[in-house]
Amino acid sequence: AALTFALGLAACDSSTPSQPEPEPAPHRDAVEAQRAEAERAQAAIDDAAAEQARAKAALEAELGEAAKDAPAEAEAAAPAKAPARYRPVLLDEAPAATSIAPGAYLCKISREYKLRPCTVELDDRGHAILTMPEALLSIEGVLYDEGDVVHFDGWTLEERPFGCFNCAPRCAADPSSCECNELPPAASAHCVAQPVSFDLKRSGKGWKGTLRYALYGLRYEGTPPTRRPTGYMFEVEAFAVEIQPAKAAQ
Repeated sequence: AALTFALGLAACDSSTPSQPEPEPAPHRDAVEAQRAEAERAQAAIDDAAAEQARAKAALEAELGEAAKDAPAEAEAAAPAKAPARYRPVLLDEAPAATSIAPGAYLCKISREYKLRPCTVELDDRGHAILTMPEALLSIEGVLYDEGDVVHFDGWTLEERPFGCFNCAPRCAADPSSCECNELPPAASAHCVAQPVSFDLKRSGKGWKGTLRYALYGLRYEGTPPTRRPTGYMFEVEAFAVEIQPAKAAQ
């Protein structure tokens, strides 16, 4: 009798947790489909990032071998066509989210430069494209978030980017008008093709990061007056990057 009484109390006790009712099948299916779609989108981003890392590693290896072995005399002829620009693989994937919203900003590359106008706009596929037309390097590329880091993966815009040529444009048009030793075409082509990539983190009202970029130059042998160029080399320099909302910087 005591056991029966205790069981009765337990049955009536409102504090006893009840088993949750199963979700309706249609709702459960929708949740699972949404989760699967999110996993597929993340996998596509991960695959693009891995492919991008492989492409960058291959380019760095190619640059190192070319800079080590290329003689200046063998590169005297002008290239048959303009050097190819680097293009992020992510532009062929689904757009990735970024915490830097479209709008007007002020940007700079190198602490010695002033903040100058730049923009973030969505392209026709929805990628967030950052354009810096007036920085030390005139660049453009895609922005995407990974945790609390905003990645930029882009390319140079100028015909003769900083660090890729030794002589002024007029010297290239008429070499006899300048006393300047131009880089071999292969060196300039490698320089123009290199990725422009950096990571940004929140800093105050804006974002800051560091760009590592290869600057190319001639390699010389001998001493004056017989000193002569025998190839080329490059050095990777670090430049501070800063982005501020235009209104916040006023």
